[in-house]
Amino acid sequence: MRASAGTLAVIGGLRARTCPEESDLPTTAYLLEGERCARDCAFCPQARSSGPRDDLLSRVNWPEVRDASFWDGASRAAADGQFRRLCLQLTVSPGIMARAERQVRRARESCPGLPICVSAGVRGLGEIEEVLSWGVERVTLALDAAAPGIHREVKGSSPERKLALLGEASGRFPGRIGTHLIAGLGETEKEMALAFQDMADMGVTVALFAFTPVPGTKLAAAHPPGLRSYRRLQAARHLISGHFTRAEDMAFDSQGGIASYGLTWDEVAARLAGGEAFRTSGCPDCNRPYYNERPSGPLYNYPRRLTPEEAREAVEEARPGIPTSRRGRSDRAGRPDLTARPAWRLIVEARPRSGPWNMAVDEAIMLAYQAGEVAPTLRFYRWAPPTVTLGYFQDAATEVDREACLREGIGLVRRLTGGRAVLHDKEVTYSVVVSSGLLPGSVVETYRKLAGGLVTGFKDLGLDAALAPEKATPGGPGSPYGACFEVPSSYEIVARGRKVVGSAQVRRKDVILQHGAILLELDAGLLGRVLGLGEEAGARIAGKAAGLAELLNGRVPGYEEVCGAVARGLEAVLGVVLRPGRLTEGETLTARRLVRDRYGRDAWNLRRPATGESDEENEREDY
Repeated sequence: MRASAGTLAVIGGLRARTCPEESDLPTTAYLLEGERCARDCAFCPQARSSGPRDDLLSRVNWPEVRDASFWDGASRAAADGQFRRLCLQLTVSPGIMARAERQVRRARESCPGLPICVSAGVRGLGEIEEVLSWGVERVTLALDAAAPGIHREVKGSSPERKLALLGEASGRFPGRIGTHLIAGLGETEKEMALAFQDMADMGVTVALFAFTPVPGTKLAAAHPPGLRSYRRLQAARHLISGHFTRAEDMAFDSQGGIASYGLTWDEVAARLAGGEAFRTSGCPDCNRPYYNERPSGPLYNYPRRLTPEEAREAVEEARPGIPTSRRGRSDRAGRPDLTARPAWRLIVEARPRSGPWNMAVDEAIMLAYQAGEVAPTLRFYRWAPPTVTLGYFQDAATEVDREACLREGIGLVRRLTGGRAVLHDKEVTYSVVVSSGLLPGSVVETYRKLAGGLVTGFKDLGLDAALAPEKATPGGPGSPYGACFEVPSSYEIVARGRKVVGSAQVRRKDVILQHGAILLELDAGLLGRVLGLGEEAGARIAGKAAGLAELLNGRVPGYEEVCGAVARGLEAVLGVVLRPGRLTEGETLTARRLVRDRYGRDAWNLRRPATGESDEENEREDY
């Protein structure tokens, strides 16, 4: 087995000459397993026809390591927090799967809890499933060349089978498949942008590399990509993977260069301002220091946070040569000028998830949006098992019957938003994350705007719904009612005098999170039991709330049908364009952390709010 020089620098052997800056040390342990590769990629020192040195991969050298001493050092580095991931790269060579499994086992024993990625030339879903069964977090299938013609030239094969496998694998193992794309092999910026879009649509994470000529390879005399071109590709990858734009909405010059990102330059510059787009991309905590460049620079991929000056310079380098404008877009490919309407991300979760996960994801999206990493987001989701959510300030000891929840198989989680308890069962839940600058007004005013979109969507379903008056009886803290659905608040959605949607909102500084339950069917008796409201509560609730099925005379609309109708209604009322997307890798990791540290813990879910507790950072309301 071999380890990269930077990995060994962390362990202690090569620090002085390999990574001069402490902040530039690897945050991932990089390992290489296997003999010289059976494949013959023109850029790779491990290719079968490359020169005699077999200790190189890209421009990095990979010394052999002794298992025992290496794993002792890796264990210490993981315990110290320097190594936050392990990446095992495999050549295509005899017995590689057995050897790889052995190294993964050693990694899990020596560094328990450390996420592991395996980059491998697997042949099908079966081998991917086998690798994941070892306890690996994700598998990377290197596409490398974005353009089919270039792919055949430098890799000696057509990309169709690899693309098909990437799509199948991502569908089978969502969030666990990645790929490599190398810029500078001869493709155009347009071809690379289209490849980014294909990967984003499939849910495949892209690690972007700059081509590096290495002595002994077939492309030793070639040149790396121009830095400005690479900056444009980094910007395009960031904007596409964050669902801020799509490749088909971008404009390209006659040479296939990026002329517009499909947004105004001010919008692009704002999204790139922090410099995140220009850092190493790929798996979380993978920084690959000096994989594509010398430490003296120029840096293609920053292995650390950029300084403000570096970030400003990189953003300017990413500016297209042709001034970006929204004018003149309407005649391209016969499409209307949709960029005049703000683009939001639309996430429709495919399967029901637990209460802690659902609440963690809502907060993770809010945090990612605050950081400028994602677009405004509309998300739809469901629950398994059925779950009671408590308002932020509610006392679990008095607001819910925990024994009844256990008997009925009902989960329990505390929301970030205020208001009263809600039972999430046969429903479609929506959440919206957007800045108050894009959706201005008070809590009540923003709720009215969003509710208007829901009402418009319900008309598509055949339901004549309306907004309750502004001065309806409040349902927040201090209300004599025990359940959210017992009373409509200002601008709540009602049909035939009965409430059909219950929503709540929280604001953190200038970011709004609003989520709500759209009832498909209402089991008022179960709701009364789990909230400990007494036998008479079920009939009382049934008279004040109803599911869509009852209001549509027994027709139960499907999950996707409701999501589509509501999405169209919000698009029309808010004047936005919804573009399908997925959670980013960062959002997924944040959600996992929030489940572990907050929403999956009794300390959060069962806490007793202090008398007179206030929350100066957040503004919470129930509707």
